[in-house]
Amino acid sequence: MQCKLCGREAVFKSRGIRWCRDCFEKFYLKKVEDTISKYRMFNKDSKVCVAVSGGEDSAALAHALKRLGYNITLLHIHLNIEGYSDQVLEIVEKQAEIIGAPLHVEYLEKYGLKVQRVGYRPPCAVCGVFKRYLMNKFACENNFDVICTGHTIDDLTAFLFSAILTWDIDTMNKLRPFQPSSVENLKPKAKPLAFLLDKENAFYAKLNGLPIADAKCPFELTSKVKLYKKRLRRIDPRESFRLRWYKVFLNNFPFREESRSFKKCMVCGFPTVADKCSFCRIKELFQRYQTP
Repeated sequence: MQCKLCGREAVFKSRGIRWCRDCFEKFYLKKVEDTISKYRMFNKDSKVCVAVSGGEDSAALAHALKRLGYNITLLHIHLNIEGYSDQVLEIVEKQAEIIGAPLHVEYLEKYGLKVQRVGYRPPCAVCGVFKRYLMNKFACENNFDVICTGHTIDDLTAFLFSAILTWDIDTMNKLRPFQPSSVENLKPKAKPLAFLLDKENAFYAKLNGLPIADAKCPFELTSKVKLYKKRLRRIDPRESFRLRWYKVFLNNFPFREESRSFKKCMVCGFPTVADKCSFCRIKELFQRYQTP
Protein backbone atom coordinates (compact mmCIF):
# COMPACT_ATOMS: atom_id res chain seq x y z
CA MET A 1 0.00 0.00 0.00
CA GLN A 2 1.12 3.54 -0.75
CA CYS A 3 0.33 6.70 1.20
CA LYS A 4 -2.30 8.68 -0.71
CA LEU A 5 -0.58 11.97 0.13
CA CYS A 6 3.11 11.34 -0.48
CA GLY A 7 3.39 7.94 -2.18
CA ARG A 8 5.57 6.38 0.50
CA GLU A 9 4.74 3.05 2.13
CA ALA A 10 1.42 3.23 3.96
CA VAL A 11 1.14 1.82 7.48
CA PHE A 12 -2.45 2.70 8.39
CA LYS A 13 -5.86 3.14 6.77
CA SER A 14 -8.53 5.48 8.07
CA ARG A 15 -11.38 7.53 6.53
CA GLY A 16 -10.78 5.69 3.27
CA ILE A 17 -7.22 7.06 3.13
CA ARG A 18 -3.95 5.14 3.34
CA TRP A 19 -1.39 6.96 5.46
CA CYS A 20 2.35 6.70 5.96
CA ARG A 21 3.59 7.44 9.47
CA ASP A 22 4.65 11.03 8.83
CA CYS A 23 1.50 12.06 6.98
CA PHE A 24 -0.75 10.46 9.58
CA GLU A 25 1.01 12.21 12.47
CA LYS A 26 0.78 15.56 10.66
CA PHE A 27 -2.93 14.95 10.05
CA TYR A 28 -3.52 13.91 13.67
CA LEU A 29 -1.72 16.87 15.24
CA LYS A 30 -3.35 19.32 12.84
CA LYS A 31 -6.80 17.91 13.67
CA VAL A 32 -6.15 18.42 17.40
CA GLU A 33 -4.77 21.93 16.87
CA ASP A 34 -7.59 22.93 14.51
CA THR A 35 -10.26 21.71 16.97
CA ILE A 36 -8.68 23.67 19.84
CA SER A 37 -8.46 26.79 17.67
CA LYS A 38 -11.93 26.56 16.09
CA TYR A 39 -13.72 26.24 19.42
CA ARG A 40 -11.36 28.60 21.29
CA MET A 41 -10.72 26.00 23.96
CA PHE A 42 -7.46 27.41 25.32
CA ASN A 43 -4.12 28.79 24.20
CA LYS A 44 -0.41 28.23 24.83
CA ASP A 45 -0.54 30.40 27.97
CA SER A 46 -3.43 28.47 29.51
CA LYS A 47 -2.95 26.11 32.41
CA VAL A 48 -4.44 22.85 31.14
CA CYS A 49 -5.46 19.84 33.24
CA VAL A 50 -5.57 16.62 31.17
CA ALA A 51 -7.48 13.69 32.66
CA VAL A 52 -5.69 10.41 31.91
CA SER A 53 -7.17 6.98 32.46
CA GLY A 54 -4.40 4.69 31.20
CA GLY A 55 -6.17 4.14 27.88
CA GLU A 56 -5.04 5.11 24.39
CA ASP A 57 -7.36 8.10 23.94
CA SER A 58 -6.24 10.14 26.94
CA ALA A 59 -2.61 9.07 26.47
CA ALA A 60 -2.64 10.15 22.81
CA LEU A 61 -4.30 13.45 23.75
CA ALA A 62 -1.75 14.26 26.44
CA HIS A 63 1.16 13.35 24.14
CA ALA A 64 -0.22 15.49 21.29
CA LEU A 65 -0.86 18.51 23.53
CA LYS A 66 2.65 18.34 24.96
CA ARG A 67 4.10 17.99 21.48
CA LEU A 68 2.11 21.01 20.32
CA GLY A 69 3.58 23.10 23.12
CA TYR A 70 0.68 23.41 25.56
CA ASN A 71 1.19 23.78 29.32
CA ILE A 72 -0.32 20.55 30.63
CA THR A 73 -0.54 18.65 33.90
CA LEU A 74 -1.88 15.10 33.95
CA LEU A 75 -4.52 14.05 36.45
CA HIS A 76 -5.35 10.42 37.18
CA ILE A 77 -8.20 9.27 39.43
CA HIS A 78 -7.26 6.09 41.30
CA LEU A 79 -10.68 4.40 41.57
CA ASN A 80 -9.82 1.99 44.40
CA ILE A 81 -10.92 -1.06 42.37
CA GLU A 82 -9.12 -4.14 43.65
CA GLY A 83 -7.00 -5.92 41.06
CA TYR A 84 -7.42 -3.09 38.55
CA SER A 85 -6.61 0.42 39.77
CA ASP A 86 -3.03 -0.28 40.89
CA GLN A 87 -2.17 -1.87 37.53
CA VAL A 88 -3.62 1.09 35.65
CA LEU A 89 -1.68 3.56 37.80
CA GLU A 90 1.61 1.84 36.90
CA ILE A 91 0.86 2.37 33.20
CA VAL A 92 -0.21 6.00 33.74
CA GLU A 93 3.09 6.72 35.50
CA LYS A 94 4.99 5.28 32.51
CA GLN A 95 2.89 7.37 30.13
CA ALA A 96 3.64 10.54 32.09
CA GLU A 97 7.36 9.79 31.99
CA ILE A 98 7.33 9.32 28.19
CA ILE A 99 5.16 12.41 27.62
CA GLY A 100 7.31 14.50 29.95
CA ALA A 101 4.45 16.07 31.88
CA PRO A 102 3.82 16.30 35.65
CA LEU A 103 1.31 13.80 37.02
CA HIS A 104 -1.05 14.19 39.98
CA VAL A 105 -2.95 11.19 41.33
CA GLU A 106 -6.18 11.65 43.23
CA TYR A 107 -6.99 8.61 45.37
CA LEU A 108 -10.66 7.77 45.88
CA GLU A 109 -9.65 5.85 48.99
CA LYS A 110 -8.75 9.19 50.60
CA TYR A 111 -12.46 9.95 50.70
CA GLY A 112 -13.37 6.53 52.09
CA LEU A 113 -14.87 5.54 48.74
CA LYS A 114 -14.53 2.97 45.98
CA VAL A 115 -16.41 2.25 42.78
CA GLN A 116 -19.33 -0.10 43.32
CA ARG A 117 -23.11 -0.16 43.03
CA VAL A 118 -24.62 2.34 45.48
CA GLY A 119 -28.38 2.00 45.94
CA TYR A 120 -30.02 2.06 42.51
CA ARG A 121 -26.93 3.58 40.87
CA PRO A 122 -24.83 1.10 38.85
CA PRO A 123 -21.01 1.18 39.22
CA CYS A 124 -20.41 3.10 35.96
CA ALA A 125 -22.81 5.87 37.01
CA VAL A 126 -21.11 6.11 40.41
CA CYS A 127 -17.68 6.18 38.73
CA GLY A 128 -18.76 9.01 36.43
CA VAL A 129 -19.92 11.15 39.34
CA PHE A 130 -16.65 10.55 41.24
CA LYS A 131 -14.47 11.39 38.24
CA ARG A 132 -16.31 14.56 37.25
CA TYR A 133 -16.30 15.87 40.80
CA LEU A 134 -12.65 15.14 41.54
CA MET A 135 -11.45 16.51 38.20
CA ASN A 136 -13.27 19.77 38.80
CA LYS A 137 -12.16 19.94 42.44
CA PHE A 138 -8.49 19.47 41.52
CA ALA A 139 -8.71 21.99 38.66
CA CYS A 140 -10.35 24.61 40.90
CA GLU A 141 -8.00 24.15 43.83
CA ASN A 142 -4.95 24.42 41.57
CA ASN A 143 -6.11 27.30 39.37
CA PHE A 144 -6.34 25.46 36.05
CA ASP A 145 -8.07 27.23 33.19
CA VAL A 146 -9.66 24.17 31.60
CA ILE A 147 -10.10 20.41 31.97
CA CYS A 148 -9.33 18.25 28.91
CA THR A 149 -10.74 14.77 28.40
CA GLY A 150 -9.99 12.19 25.71
CA HIS A 151 -13.53 11.85 24.36
CA THR A 152 -13.56 10.87 20.68
CA ILE A 153 -16.13 11.02 17.89
CA ASP A 154 -17.01 7.41 18.78
CA ASP A 155 -17.69 8.38 22.40
CA LEU A 156 -19.68 11.49 21.53
CA THR A 157 -21.92 9.76 18.99
CA ALA A 158 -22.57 6.97 21.52
CA PHE A 159 -23.58 9.59 24.10
CA LEU A 160 -25.74 11.29 21.47
CA PHE A 161 -27.44 8.03 20.53
CA SER A 162 -28.22 7.34 24.19
CA ALA A 163 -29.51 10.89 24.78
CA ILE A 164 -31.79 10.77 21.74
CA LEU A 165 -33.36 7.51 22.93
CA THR A 166 -34.48 9.20 26.16
CA TRP A 167 -34.68 12.75 24.71
CA ASP A 168 -32.17 13.94 27.30
CA ILE A 169 -31.75 17.58 26.27
CA ASP A 170 -29.35 18.40 29.12
CA THR A 171 -26.93 15.68 27.97
CA MET A 172 -27.21 16.79 24.34
CA ASN A 173 -26.33 20.32 25.41
CA LYS A 174 -23.06 19.03 26.89
CA LEU A 175 -21.90 17.25 23.73
CA ARG A 176 -20.14 20.23 22.19
CA PRO A 177 -16.36 19.91 21.75
CA PHE A 178 -16.02 22.74 24.26
CA GLN A 179 -18.29 23.31 27.24
CA PRO A 180 -17.75 26.83 28.61
CA SER A 181 -18.63 27.78 32.16
CA SER A 182 -19.52 31.03 33.84
CA VAL A 183 -20.34 29.32 37.14
CA GLU A 184 -17.96 29.90 40.03
CA ASN A 185 -15.89 26.78 40.86
CA LEU A 186 -17.06 24.95 37.74
CA LYS A 187 -14.27 24.71 35.16
CA PRO A 188 -14.75 24.65 31.37
CA LYS A 189 -14.32 21.24 29.73
CA ALA A 190 -12.60 20.64 26.38
CA LYS A 191 -12.60 17.62 24.06
CA PRO A 192 -9.79 18.21 21.54
CA LEU A 193 -10.26 14.67 20.12
CA ALA A 194 -13.91 15.35 19.22
CA PHE A 195 -13.28 14.77 15.49
CA LEU A 196 -10.87 11.86 15.79
CA LEU A 197 -11.75 8.15 15.78
CA ASP A 198 -10.91 5.61 18.48
CA LYS A 199 -8.68 3.69 16.10
CA GLU A 200 -6.78 6.85 15.11
CA ASN A 201 -5.93 7.55 18.75
CA ALA A 202 -4.89 3.94 19.28
CA PHE A 203 -2.58 4.12 16.26
CA TYR A 204 -1.08 7.46 17.30
CA ALA A 205 -0.37 6.04 20.76
CA LYS A 206 1.26 2.97 19.19
CA LEU A 207 3.41 5.06 16.86
CA ASN A 208 4.76 7.03 19.80
CA GLY A 209 5.46 4.06 22.05
CA LEU A 210 2.88 4.88 24.69
CA PRO A 211 2.09 1.89 26.93
CA ILE A 212 -1.62 1.18 27.27
CA ALA A 213 -3.30 -0.43 30.27
CA ASP A 214 -4.55 -3.89 29.36
CA ALA A 215 -6.21 -4.52 32.73
CA LYS A 216 -9.96 -4.90 32.29
CA CYS A 217 -12.31 -3.03 34.60
CA PRO A 218 -14.53 -5.60 36.37
CA PHE A 219 -17.52 -3.33 35.69
CA GLU A 220 -16.83 -3.05 31.96
CA LEU A 221 -19.88 -5.12 30.99
CA THR A 222 -22.18 -2.53 32.61
CA SER A 223 -20.82 0.28 30.41
CA LYS A 224 -23.59 1.71 28.22
CA VAL A 225 -21.08 3.64 26.12
CA LYS A 226 -19.54 0.45 24.73
CA LEU A 227 -23.00 -1.00 24.14
CA TYR A 228 -24.13 2.02 22.14
CA LYS A 229 -20.88 2.10 20.16
CA LYS A 230 -21.60 -1.46 19.01
CA ARG A 231 -25.20 -0.63 18.16
CA LEU A 232 -24.19 2.39 16.10
CA ARG A 233 -21.72 0.30 14.11
CA ARG A 234 -24.50 -2.18 13.38
CA ILE A 235 -26.71 0.63 12.10
CA ASP A 236 -23.94 1.92 9.83
CA PRO A 237 -20.35 0.61 10.07
CA ARG A 238 -18.87 3.44 7.98
CA GLU A 239 -16.57 5.86 9.81
CA SER A 240 -17.96 8.70 7.68
CA PHE A 241 -21.43 8.10 9.14
CA ARG A 242 -20.37 8.91 12.70
CA LEU A 243 -18.35 11.95 11.62
CA ARG A 244 -21.16 13.30 9.44
CA TRP A 245 -23.88 12.63 12.04
CA TYR A 246 -21.99 14.47 14.78
CA LYS A 247 -21.31 17.46 12.53
CA VAL A 248 -24.99 17.64 11.54
CA PHE A 249 -25.89 17.57 15.23
CA LEU A 250 -23.47 20.42 16.01
CA ASN A 251 -24.82 22.53 13.16
CA ASN A 252 -28.49 22.07 14.03
CA PHE A 253 -28.95 21.51 17.76
CA PRO A 254 -30.01 24.71 19.61
CA PHE A 255 -27.17 24.79 22.11
CA ARG A 256 -27.66 27.15 25.04
CA GLU A 257 -25.64 28.40 27.95
CA GLU A 258 -26.24 26.70 31.28
CA SER A 259 -29.76 27.71 32.30
CA ARG A 260 -30.01 25.85 35.57
CA SER A 261 -29.68 27.79 38.80
CA PHE A 262 -26.57 26.72 40.72
CA LYS A 263 -25.93 27.08 44.43
CA LYS A 264 -23.23 25.87 46.80
CA CYS A 265 -23.41 22.32 48.10
CA MET A 266 -24.20 22.51 51.81
CA VAL A 267 -21.52 19.87 52.49
CA CYS A 268 -18.54 20.67 50.24
CA GLY A 269 -19.36 24.10 48.81
CA PHE A 270 -18.98 23.15 45.13
CA PRO A 271 -21.70 24.02 42.59
CA THR A 272 -24.88 21.98 42.55
CA VAL A 273 -28.49 22.37 41.46
CA ALA A 274 -29.73 20.62 44.63
CA ASP A 275 -28.96 21.24 48.28
CA LYS A 276 -26.20 18.62 48.10
CA CYS A 277 -24.09 17.71 45.08
CA SER A 278 -24.18 14.20 43.58
CA PHE A 279 -20.75 13.37 45.00
CA CYS A 280 -21.77 14.19 48.57
CA ARG A 281 -25.12 12.41 48.23
CA ILE A 282 -23.45 9.24 46.96
CA LYS A 283 -20.80 9.51 49.66
CA GLU A 284 -23.53 9.58 52.32
CA LEU A 285 -25.29 6.60 50.73
CA PHE A 286 -21.98 4.73 50.50
CA GLN A 287 -21.30 5.29 54.18
CA ARG A 288 -24.84 4.18 55.04
CA TYR A 289 -24.51 0.95 53.07
CA GLN A 290 -21.09 0.28 54.60
CA THR A 291 -22.37 0.65 58.16
CA PRO A 292 -22.98 -2.77 59.81
